[in-house]
Amino acid sequence: MSHKLSSTCHAAFVWMSMEVVRLRSLCSISPAFGMTTRNSFYSFTRQSRMRHTSIALNNFLAALLVGLLFSAASQRSRAQYNYSLLHSFSQFVFQDGAYPTAGLVLGSNGNLFGTAPSGGLGGGTVYEITRNGAYSLLHSFSGADGGFPLAGVTFDNSGNLFGTTQDGGLYGFNNGTVYEIDHNGSFSLLHSFSGPDGLFPASGLIMDRNGNLFGTTVFGGVNGKYGGGTAYEIDHNGSFSLLHSFGNGEVDSAYPYGGLTLDNSGNLFGTTAQGGAHGYGTIFELVNNISNIISSVKFTYGAFYNRLGSSTFVQQVTITNISGTKLTGPFKLVISGLTPGLTLLYPAGITVNFSAGSPYVTVGGGSLNADAKITVFLSFNDPPPVKPINYTPVLLAGSGTP
Repeated sequence: MSHKLSSTCHAAFVWMSMEVVRLRSLCSISPAFGMTTRNSFYSFTRQSRMRHTSIALNNFLAALLVGLLFSAASQRSRAQYNYSLLHSFSQFVFQDGAYPTAGLVLGSNGNLFGTAPSGGLGGGTVYEITRNGAYSLLHSFSGADGGFPLAGVTFDNSGNLFGTTQDGGLYGFNNGTVYEIDHNGSFSLLHSFSGPDGLFPASGLIMDRNGNLFGTTVFGGVNGKYGGGTAYEIDHNGSFSLLHSFGNGEVDSAYPYGGLTLDNSGNLFGTTAQGGAHGYGTIFELVNNISNIISSVKFTYGAFYNRLGSSTFVQQVTITNISGTKLTGPFKLVISGLTPGLTLLYPAGITVNFSAGSPYVTVGGGSLNADAKITVFLSFNDPPPVKPINYTPVLLAGSGTP
């Protein structure tokens, strides 16, 4: 096995090699390690020859010692790996899957999770394997629930697993799905692609801090069954949104085989295999209309009160700017994580969803000075049986629709 020397070790051996050359210019080493003089263009005196020979020999030995020390240190610091076979797929014997192509994901329990695009009941599998090689079949696809899961999986903070299949679903083959396997092992079909929303999701999913999923499909979209693909979002409540439909490869970019990358501002980035100005593919960005989540505010809550004879409950919420500087709007107050079954009635009984599927209200004016406050009254419809009203307010700044 060959090893690449470190730069320091390499330098030591270069020094040693130079001293060998210098030493050889003064003497030759016989097979019995005896020294004999060599012809040279420079005629040394006896004293100078002995002095230079002694210096070169000492330097050579020093360089050899340094090289050996660095080589030993390099050997000690080099990581040593031992190969272990954790599992061999058998396809038909145990229906555990076949031809796994995606990488593995490490779960919070320390186990590894992955997919196999073939085998199982015919449409591939999702599996879990321990560090000791104990294999567990989490799900076997059969067609209506999806098929051919080529991409890997993604986890949320609760240990729920999400992924895509390139095939199958409620609308037949050559469509694809998005699925979830919760931390208890229950399988759910989140979305079946049908054409206008996309076809053939080849890549995996990414998740933002709110639990919303983002992905791409290679084909489909508003341009038809053989369109250039789509970028989509599935919010934490399971609602599907079409973010972009790619063109036919002539002007707009087309065929996003790869997945998406998300920055801290919620902007998405990706690539397409074709299209663009020269027809050889593109790098694109999908800009989030909301510029920022504002964390430098304080929320103060009043008590809920009930309007007599109705199932409407009202709460006063005060938003205080504690940043020490002026904040620039417009501002939108998003009601995230609202108790299921409840509805935000303000304003005028209309609920408007933003990209995470949560209702929001527009609050304040175009700016909010330091230490200034915004007061808003939120109305919730809580039909019997009355449930606790729980939610997390998020203040956003930006001119677009959340």
